[in-house]
Amino acid sequence: MSKFTLTPILYNKLVGRGMVMVCSSPHCIYDTHGNHNDPSWDKAIVPKGYGQCPACGAKTEIAFFEHNEQKALQMAHDPKCQYRSKVNLVIPKCSTCGCIMGKEHIIYTQEVVSKHRKSNHYYYHAECYESMFLAETGEGSDKLFKKKKYKMRYAGSHGNGCVVMLPFDPRKGVCSACGKSTHVIGEDGKPEIKTTQIHHWKYAFHPDTVRKNPILILENTSELCFTCHQIADDLRSITKYSAERTVNVIKLIPKDLRERFAIVCSMFLKAMREDG
Repeated sequence: MSKFTLTPILYNKLVGRGMVMVCSSPHCIYDTHGNHNDPSWDKAIVPKGYGQCPACGAKTEIAFFEHNEQKALQMAHDPKCQYRSKVNLVIPKCSTCGCIMGKEHIIYTQEVVSKHRKSNHYYYHAECYESMFLAETGEGSDKLFKKKKYKMRYAGSHGNGCVVMLPFDPRKGVCSACGKSTHVIGEDGKPEIKTTQIHHWKYAFHPDTVRKNPILILENTSELCFTCHQIADDLRSITKYSAERTVNVIKLIPKDLRERFAIVCSMFLKAMREDG
């Protein structure tokens, strides 16, 4: 399985290769369920998104971008133009102030999931694909593919925790603290970080409650890299006990470490004041 953002260029490439961009979900959320003989009615997967005007800040859906016939014909007849097929050139023009937007101002929002089985290719709206697995069984489940489930442990270190299975990966691959990502490649050709982990700041629910309603396992959590996760575990331990006991322990650390800790506390208080 692969997931990608559908852009007009990518859409044209896939269609040009003979791909049928129709959602294969048995219950596509975009299907209006009209009385049509065509089973693919209203299930087409098309690029979606908007342009954020750099001048006035207004949003214009890409479906309302203007077609510039004069410029398109000029490019089509220009022998120096490499892409003569741009006779259908669409200009990303703001519908409010008329400003021409660049590529950096256009945001595409339609996520697509592709699945390949032997010589067959199946495409899904990402939201349709996820909705097929909200229940383990039922008419909405996918008979062609089995979706991977993600295991999470809740309050396991206490001995009376539980393990639940989620129908989606709760991790995005980006550390909420330092911002490093598993998707960004560094100068050495390797990702900035190998993986991220879900950290629980506190366990607010009884394990039996989480077992009955698994989505509660994501409450009071942050996605962190390995190093930031270690810091978060230490902070959770500090805030777990009484302030008096914590201060008494801090007094015992060597002077140089005590000074470093004081600097961290002062920086934190300054950040809190700035955040209001």
